[in-house]
Amino acid sequence: MLDETRRFLRKVDQDLRNLDVLDLVPRLTLILLILYAGDFWYLEVPLRVLCVGALLYRPVYRSGVFWFLVTCFLFAANYEHWYSIDNHKYLMTYWAIALTCTSFLGGVPGQRRVLARNAKLLIGLCMAFAALWKVISPDYLDGRFFRFTLITDPRFASVAEVAGGLGPAEFYRNRTLARSLRVGTRDAPVVEEVELVDTPRLARVAGVLTWWTIGIEALLALAFLLPDRWPPGPRWRHGLLLLFAITTYSIATVIGFAWLLIIMAVATVPPELPRLRTLYVAVFLLMMVYTGSWATLVLPVLRWLGAI
Repeated sequence: MLDETRRFLRKVDQDLRNLDVLDLVPRLTLILLILYAGDFWYLEVPLRVLCVGALLYRPVYRSGVFWFLVTCFLFAANYEHWYSIDNHKYLMTYWAIALTCTSFLGGVPGQRRVLARNAKLLIGLCMAFAALWKVISPDYLDGRFFRFTLITDPRFASVAEVAGGLGPAEFYRNRTLARSLRVGTRDAPVVEEVELVDTPRLARVAGVLTWWTIGIEALLALAFLLPDRWPPGPRWRHGLLLLFAITTYSIATVIGFAWLLIIMAVATVPPELPRLRTLYVAVFLLMMVYTGSWATLVLPVLRWLGAI
């Protein structure tokens, strides 16, 4: 059984090495769009039909017309809901534009270079603007952003409970009160001020998350925007992104964003580092087991080790 597993994994690794990036990256993008493109039926239904058809018939996802249609659907949905969609939905649209432009180019080598260049710039600029926004936002630098997020955002409920010592009942109360500030609820009308439950441990956790996020996003911005011949080089660049994805999205389980970054990173993997593709695909699959309850398994171990 063990030998068969090893042979299977070696075959998967070899197949991923041999697969053209112009096949691997669009296929991963199609999976992303099928599962995480949006929550609006007029986007989900036509986009899923298009993407499933493209997965079944290779010439479709090699077509610039196909990616142009995908871009149009994404742009229309984002325009209609620009005030409420997640930030990475905009990045997803930019990536669809990059795939559109690449697909209309002639010559496979040129397509690979353009795709890699666009992916590198999108990751670098995304991280640069993310770090810049955090640095110029006083309510982020002093930890208030993460403190509020930890005690009200359901994606951080496990972290708040295990690392911050906030009980489930207290978290539910915080979430209800925070929602009443915006739209009100059946049990609580719209109010202008509420008092949320907090703990001293949560303040420390928020501080760690605040500066860790700024630091690694700034390093990623430099790593992807600097030329390849400059340090840190491709290996360090991809190592940083893998570290960012594995750590960040184990806590903030925004899997669509994680997949998008991984897909763009795959497009930038140089030919001399083929095993990085396999590693990225493995992390891509790992994200599927990251759920809101993942932290309840990981964080107790970190606490036992004295890391938090």
